[in-house]
Amino acid sequence: QRLAEVQEELLQRALEGEGDVLARHIQTRMTPEGLVIELIDADESPLFAIGSAEPSPTMVQLLDIVAGAVTQVTNDVAIVGHTDSRAYASARGYTNWELSTDRANTARRLMTLSGLDSGQIAEVAGKADTEPLAADPLAPQNRRISITLLRP
Repeated sequence: QRLAEVQEELLQRALEGEGDVLARHIQTRMTPEGLVIELIDADESPLFAIGSAEPSPTMVQLLDIVAGAVTQVTNDVAIVGHTDSRAYASARGYTNWELSTDRANTARRLMTLSGLDSGQIAEVAGKADTEPLAADPLAPQNRRISITLLRP
């Protein structure tokens, strides 16, 4: 019940902020694990600089909204970064695995700066392109941060 209230509050906060501009980056769903909040990339409005864990102003706003909604509950939180299948590799061996993990860690850091209790964070991970959201492996929707409010 409480997770459903957080889901509703999250969408209201996004719509109040910048209306459709922010809300189109958010998808939520209930799973056996808990409430999953997906912050989804779009080609015309990327959430991170390409090939970087540097968040866009839109991502900073989204994480602030999510942190505000999440502080209403005491559930543990899992933060997971995802990339598309575009090959990313540097001479130093930095790949989509490191990129997705760095982006998840950036999300964690920004959410704690926005008031999320760091004690609620149970997991920070990167999954690279192993769990695509869209059928097209290069789709921008596959570039995302998943924040799960875990069931107790």
